[in-house]
Amino acid sequence: MEQSKTPSRALAPALMFRPQGEAMKVFFAIVVCSLFYGIAGTQTGNDPQRVIERMIDQGSLEGHDQKVLGTTGDAAAVLLTKVLAGKPLSTSQIDTSLLILNMAFADPRMVENASDRQPRTALFVLQAFDGLSQEASLRQRIAETRTYIQSRYAEALKSTPK
Repeated sequence: MEQSKTPSRALAPALMFRPQGEAMKVFFAIVVCSLFYGIAGTQTGNDPQRVIERMIDQGSLEGHDQKVLGTTGDAAAVLLTKVLAGKPLSTSQIDTSLLILNMAFADPRMVENASDRQPRTALFVLQAFDGLSQEASLRQRIAETRTYIQSRYAEALKSTPK
């Protein structure tokens, strides 16, 4: 049984485009750039505002979000006001905002900017959320977040050397 050296008709379209030389280099560069763009486009990196925007808009939480937001403290609340400004807020967005604030104040000693360790804007945002919410369960979660943030800040003050 002798095999034909010509490709079958089913493979013919796939073999029609065979870049060579300079065309191969350009084709390869396009493929590599497309892959890097695809990967970079799905990650928000270490920019706290982009992380907050993604969390609010998509309701998604990624593994590195705690690391990014854990060093922001009250700056996260300021960013929340920028991201949420002028938007009608859903219960889901408020819940995500509460999560963001919890992450931002998990350990105030780790907050890079010393003035952001105190939850001034965060408490103001929580007060605004409380005024917006009608649901008793949501108001309870807001109160729990307020208590958590205040207790974390108080603990950080106690453990800070004088």
